[in-house]
Amino acid sequence: ILSGESFFLLELVVMKVVGAQLLGIFYFILSLIFIFYPFTDDFFLKSILISFTLENIYRLFKSFMVVYTQGVSFYYIILYFCTLEILPYVIACYFMFGYFV
Repeated sequence: ILSGESFFLLELVVMKVVGAQLLGIFYFILSLIFIFYPFTDDFFLKSILISFTLENIYRLFKSFMVVYTQGVSFYYIILYFCTLEILPYVIACYFMFGYFV
């Protein structure tokens, strides 16, 4: 709001929420398949990690391209990636393992 870039950042946040919702639907379907047809846990874990990684890479690339083509300054791009993309993973790692990376 203070920077005047709220429109661009709002679009990126919406993209992140929609991606999380789609992943939730995929995980729900995968969980139902796992419940009705139990198979090895390795396949289940690998499919979750692969889908999560692919969605994150796609979302990061698309959000960077949207912001870059709109002419937002590089400072705001770095600020966005550090606060909304990288920081949640660092906090999750801290709570899971007890130290920062």
